[in-house]
Order: sequence, then C-alpha cells, then structure tokens
Amino acid sequence: MDTKQIVFIICKNDTSWYEECVRYIQDLYIPEGYTVDILSIEDAESVSLAYNAAMEAGNAEYKVYLYQDTFILHRGFIQDILSIFAADSSIGMIGMAGYRKFPVDVEGHQHWDIGRVCIDNGSDVYDLNLQNNQDKKAGYFFVEAIDGFLMVTREDIKWEEGGVDRPSYDVWQCQKMLDHGKRIVIPWQAEPWCYHRHWGRDEIKALRQQLTGIAEAGAYDVIWPIIDEVRGLEDRESHVIAALAEDYALEKASCQGLTSEWWMSHIWGEIYNYYEQIRFVLMRAGCQREDERIQELQKMVWKGRIHKDAILSLAGTITPVLDRIYPILLRECREEPLVSVILPVYNGAVHVGETIESILGQTYRNMEIIIVDDASTDHSLEVIRSYHDSRIKVITCEKNRNIVYSGNLGFKAAKGKYVALIGHDDLWKQDKLEKQVAFLEEHLSYSVCFTRMDVIDENLRICKDSFCYRLFSETNRTSNAWIRKLFIGGNCLCAPSACIRKEMLDKVGYYRYALLQLQDYDLWLRLFLEGEVYIYPEKLTFYRQFNNKKNLSAINDETAIRSIHEKQFICSHYIKDMAKEQFIDVFSGDMLDVNAYGEKEILCEKALLLWRKGFYSGHYDLAELLEDEECREILEINYHIDLAQFYRLNAQPVHFE
Repeated sequence: MDTKQIVFIICKNDTSWYEECVRYIQDLYIPEGYTVDILSIEDAESVSLAYNAAMEAGNAEYKVYLYQDTFILHRGFIQDILSIFAADSSIGMIGMAGYRKFPVDVEGHQHWDIGRVCIDNGSDVYDLNLQNNQDKKAGYFFVEAIDGFLMVTREDIKWEEGGVDRPSYDVWQCQKMLDHGKRIVIPWQAEPWCYHRHWGRDEIKALRQQLTGIAEAGAYDVIWPIIDEVRGLEDRESHVIAALAEDYALEKASCQGLTSEWWMSHIWGEIYNYYEQIRFVLMRAGCQREDERIQELQKMVWKGRIHKDAILSLAGTITPVLDRIYPILLRECREEPLVSVILPVYNGAVHVGETIESILGQTYRNMEIIIVDDASTDHSLEVIRSYHDSRIKVITCEKNRNIVYSGNLGFKAAKGKYVALIGHDDLWKQDKLEKQVAFLEEHLSYSVCFTRMDVIDENLRICKDSFCYRLFSETNRTSNAWIRKLFIGGNCLCAPSACIRKEMLDKVGYYRYALLQLQDYDLWLRLFLEGEVYIYPEKLTFYRQFNNKKNLSAINDETAIRSIHEKQFICSHYIKDMAKEQFIDVFSGDMLDVNAYGEKEILCEKALLLWRKGFYSGHYDLAELLEDEECREILEINYHIDLAQFYRLNAQPVHFE
C-alpha cells in the first residue's frame, strides 16, 4: 500500500463533465512527497462494480471516489483531508454532505442535514450550508452517512455489488464502514469545498420534452411569460430553458439585438451543450483559475458571437462569481449620463457618513447627490456638511414631514437621466451604479433596474436569517408578472437597490403624499405599467435593519395597520384605473370568465377580483355595478350572483385588519 499516493476515481459517461472535473483536480495543491493519480472508468455495469475494479487496480492508500459532475473548489483539499485522517486513526471515510444519523429513507439523497456544498440546479449555483451552529474549532463532525458525490477513504472495503446499482449504494457503504469499526466525518468548511450538479426528476420527463421542443422551435417568447412556473420545476434542463428564455428577452430588448450563436441551432442537445460549456468557462473565471478558454470567450464576446446579456444572464446563475467576471467580460467604455442620487435623511447622524462615503466611492463618477435633511434634531446636518464634494447638493427642511415629502423634494430637484434611491443608513458596493446604468443604457424599454441585496445590522454583519433577506431575494420576470405578484403578495423589491429612468418617473408621478409605509410599492406598480424591470443578478446593495427595530419599515402594530390601509387604497385604485387590455394581460389566469372582454364585463371582473382577494372596495364596486341593468345581467348570468346572492355575500364579515 502506497501511503504517499492519492487516487481520484471517477465513473465517466460524459466527456465534457469529466474533463471539467479533471481540470479542478489538476488545480489542487499537492503536498510535498505525495503523488496524485486520476483513474476513470467507462462503460461500467454499475458504480459499485467500477469502484471495486478501481480499488483492486491500484495500491494508493487514499482514494477519492467522486462523480464526474463534482468539482473540487478548495485547492488545499488534499492537505486538509490528510490532516483529518492523521488527527484520528479511527476515521475511515470523509464526505462533504450527509446525515448525522443513518437515514431511515436510504434513497433520500439531497435531503442532507449536515455539511456544505455548492449546488448547481441549472438556474443557480447556491451555497447549501448545513453546518448550523457546529463548532468549527473541532475541524470536522462525526456522521453516520455521507452522500456519494464525494467520498474519501483510507480503508479498502468492498462495495456492494449487483447487476443494477442500489440507489443508495453510498449510504450502504457508509454502513459497512461503521460495521468495520471505522468512523465517518464531514469537515468544517469556511467556504464550500465542492461544487455538485443537481439533476432533475424523472417524473416530469414529458413536460421537459415539451419545453425542449419549444426551445428547439426558438419560441422563447412563449416561455418568458410563464418563467416562474418553469423555474419551479425540480429539473435541471427546465431551469436551463428558463435561463435561456430570460437571456432571449434581454437580448431582444438590447440595442444590439439577438446575436448569441446558440439561437441559430434548433437541436436541443447542441443548445444545452453550448450553454453548459459557457458556464464551465464562467465558473473557471469566477474561481480565478487559469484557463485558455477565458481568452477565447473574451474574443467571442468582442466579436458579438456571444451577447453580453448572455454572459450577464449566465453569470447570474453563478452569483458568487459575477463580480469577478464583470471586469473580464462585461465592462465597456461608454459615456456616463448624469445620475441623481436621492438621499433623504432624518436623525441619521450615526450612519449617514458611511452612506455618503459609499456613494462618493462609486466607480461611476457623473453624479449629483441630492441630500434632503428632513429637519433632523440630531447632528445629521453637521455630518452632511463635513463632506466637501461639488456633486453634493443639500436641501434642508424647516419642518419634519417624513420620507415621502423629502423624497419628492429630491425627485423634483433631480436633473439626471437616471435616479437612484438610498436610505441614510444603507450602503452600496462601489460598482453598483456603473453596472445598473450600463444595463439601462443598453435596454431602452426598461423603466427600472434593481439589484440583489444583503441585509446588514448596525455592525455591518450580514443577517441571512432576516425576513427581508428572504423577501427581497427575487428573480426576473415580465412586468405583467411583476404586477400580479406585487398585487397578490405585496412589495418584494428593495428601494435602495433601485435605479430609475427619470423620464419614466416623471411620467408616472412621484410618491403619493398619503402613503408612508408602502410608497415604494405604489411607485413600482405604476412604473411597471410603463416598461420592463430588471433585477441585476449580483448583491450590490446593503439594506440596513436594526436589531432594536427602529427603522421606519420595522413592523409594529401602528405600521402593520397603516400598511393594510395603504395596500387597500393602492390596489383598489390601481385595479380600477388599469386599462382593459392590461388587466386581461396581467390577470387572465385569475378571471372567473376567461371570455370576458367587454367594458362592463371587465368592470365586473375587477370588482370580483378585489372582493375575492380581500379588498373591501370590491364590495362597494359590486354595489355600484348592481345599479346598472347590464351589469346586473352579467353578474347573474355569467357569475350566478343575483341580488339575493349578493345580499347573502354582503352579510359575511370582511377581515382586513
């Protein structure tokens, strides 16, 4: 047995994924005195038989069994696993994710309860961190089973064989390891050590085939309106189709138009492989690995063979690395139109300095920074005036009137082509405006560009457990889909992340003075009627949430009741004022009569929608419609609501507070 050799054993049935897996192995640091070998096994009857053959073929003490779609990101992987084995002679196996206790459902893969790994489902590469409150000082955790995407052993125990693999061969191998008196561990990982591809579910095969047929026909416009439903499928190829549909919409809306080469193909396998190859290269660029393909991709982008929107869309599915990809593939020299940054301040002396510095630190230079001090009673104004920059313009209010009034003062004073909002305790990454303006300059039909965001506390700590962190974690969809989502569910877009086209803002109007909690929500709804919206797929905004809940948006009895009243007002007026065609486009799936089209038929649909969704104005609207003979007839014939039925419905309580 060679105690200084590590062999990586991989079952190979897809050359492109296997070769990518090998690239990451070749990047690993090899401790002095050790050697590394890679053994691939093709056309094996089963994984277990392949692993047994590999075990018998070599004499390396350390064996790393891994799937071809597992990439080892941690370059110190070898040294760290050797250290774990050296620390405790009872350890026989190491994995990356698994189960504290032997699972009752041994086929329950990817329902792990401990470990850490980057999971790629085709639409996102996300950090699955199940380490919870484990003590990192220990260096590793004892478990009873690990998943087979990566299993490291120094004990040769024969794998369960059979003509057809047991779905849980890896879990059974763990049981055998325990039976031999050896222990199994998962290391504590400051960052995920591995990337792993997640496959889809066989039961949606027919639906997947339908979607791939649409993709082969180039009919991505059909997929884009139902993007949420496609993303909701637990299927990798469906997620890829959703990502391509988003890219298709972006490229069509860009000044350059459709250019990416894959739109020329009408064979799904070719499209899918092209997509995966580009993501491979973006992963390598994001992981800061040397790779000749990065320069090749740069040339393809410069020549227009791959659209920058395609790079942005694809890189957005690998969000942890987008900031590294941007300067390599997406940054370009262009004129900087004026951006008006609106910063309302009220008693923000503690944090407003940090906020101003995050604005002044932007890589985008052509700004006017309009700071509106809403009659602060602390020394906010003193902090503001301590900054001497010709771009800063200060408006002071003699009387405190709150955020809507001060925000509107900023809007009215703004001279920029774009308007960006920020709270007096929020922060931006330094390239936020640069990236948003570049996007809006290229996509003239888009009214507003948001970014993804992180929630921070008073001490700049990221609060992943915050309700707002989950609330503002949204993906892109059509403006009509946004309108329906906001109407049904409420606001889920973060104001400090917004960059708005001023022309559109002037068209729809500024904040409503009657609103205090939902002024942004109301503004988004009006903007979405005039153009598309984009969420830049990178966390460029830090939204501050205080532990003592002193924010204006903090939830208490007063703000909760006010929010309910404001949403009743906003949505009731919004639906009533919405044009007939727009209402049908947005709410066709919610209409009781799918054939309704006449003016009075749509009036009935609007009233019934408001009623069914808990808006008290629906009752009043129906009462008024019953005074019209034609509407009474429509309600009775099409919806079986005659006067007697209305009287019964109107006797039921309405709970909205």
